[in-house]
Amino acid sequence: MSRWRNIFLVGFAALFVMAPAAGIACMVERDFDISHIRLADVVFRGEVVSYEVVQRQINGLEARYATIDLNVIETLKGETREHWKVYWQNSTFELPEAWEFETTVYVAGSLLKGVDYIPSDMFSDWLTVVQAPCSKPFFLPGTDESREQLESALTEASSSHNN
Repeated sequence: MSRWRNIFLVGFAALFVMAPAAGIACMVERDFDISHIRLADVVFRGEVVSYEVVQRQINGLEARYATIDLNVIETLKGETREHWKVYWQNSTFELPEAWEFETTVYVAGSLLKGVDYIPSDMFSDWLTVVQAPCSKPFFLPGTDESREQLESALTEASSSHNN
């Protein structure tokens, strides 16, 4: 009897681990780690102009992502522009239907590279939000305190990269 119980438990555990469609992407949220800024191609402070959740079929798959338009106030790292379009696919948590962060935010983003499920018209001039698995996205309030934290993290990332 215990043999069948063990087989059942192992099978159930495997199903539980391999079933992201069940809606359990992360059992525990990880702490936000500002050192992930090293993964960003661009870090900037911007004013949110628009936020839209998009749901559509791409290559036969259901895709759900958000697009965020921001007017740039200042750039701390990477290419300087007046405006960025940002793609956010939050695989860890459900995307909010409406923007729920500050209106002025610091964003750490990576340039979009060829990914099958992202529309090709987004590749050349969009960013994707830096977000570690099971952690919050890299949106910080557009405050002086956030700026100081980011500058410190950028300096640390730069010095550790050079060593």
